[in-house]
Amino acid sequence: APSSVDWLWEAAVAPLILVEADGARRRPLKAPRTHEPVIPMSTTMLVGVLGLSGVGQPMDEEHVLGAAEFCALTGASPGQPVEPAHLAALATHPKGLFKKAPARIRKVLVLNQGELPGAAEATRQVTELVNQRDPSLRVLLTSIHRGECEVLLEGD
Repeated sequence: APSSVDWLWEAAVAPLILVEADGARRRPLKAPRTHEPVIPMSTTMLVGVLGLSGVGQPMDEEHVLGAAEFCALTGASPGQPVEPAHLAALATHPKGLFKKAPARIRKVLVLNQGELPGAAEATRQVTELVNQRDPSLRVLLTSIHRGECEVLLEGD
């Protein structure tokens, strides 16, 4: 519960509290439901993770959790291949990945699975669009599999 996280923060039980809040049921992409993300008051950084393995896959529930919501937010059509522009739209749409985030919170978009073929080009496209639409977002390219991380955009 958000209040439990706030209590732990106020109690100073640790210098950092990391909360995994919204699972995607092992799909690379997910559109937030109406009540998501749940953001405790003590949150200082909100991280949204998108899997690059979703790029090029059909827009359906097998590849995108909440495919109908994803389409509504990104302009994608059911069944069409997911494009880098859709990821950028999800990250920057007012009802997208970072909705409900107070202005004081630092927002970080993590593009994971950077080791995949085609990931570099998809990442370049997403980063350019995000920078145009919301320069406050920090963008990271990661490969959890390889233990790698690269900062692409510093954000404001």
